Amino acid sequence: MKLAELLEPAIHYAETGYPVYKTLLGYYENNGRHSLTKFPDSVRTYFIDGRLPRSGELLVQKGLAASFRKLAAGGKDVFYRGELGEQVVRAVQAAGGLLTMEDLAAHRSDWVEPVQTIYRGYTIVEFPPNTQGVALLE
Repeated sequence: MKLAELLEPAIHYAETGYPVYKTLLGYYENNGRHSLTKFPDSVRTYFIDGRLPRSGELLVQKGLAASFRKLAAGGKDVFYRGELGEQVVRAVQAAGGLLTMEDLAAHRSDWVEPVQTIYRGYTIVEFPPNTQGVALLE
């Protein structure tokens, strides 16, 4: 499948919103509240009117939809060598990080053989070690 086709559902839900579910809300409340409020962009992305969303409330992420559209149109280079990567690098550096465009441009992915098992008649496929894939399969 083409990247643009794969991103269509994510673009739709980011653009029109999706209901905040209990697990996500629990993450916000237990782990993310303090770290998210440190950065204005995070507040704009994950909060509604400057506050944590409520369970079942629609969370609309227009900025995420716009980023996905750019990826759909321009492919991975928009991130690793282009506009989206530059935005990430600026944000990381503004927060004291050391990420550079050269770091992004040097990134390489490894294609690996997945590990799999059968669970209740379904084939479950995961990444091999050094990931948590094996733990999920267990």
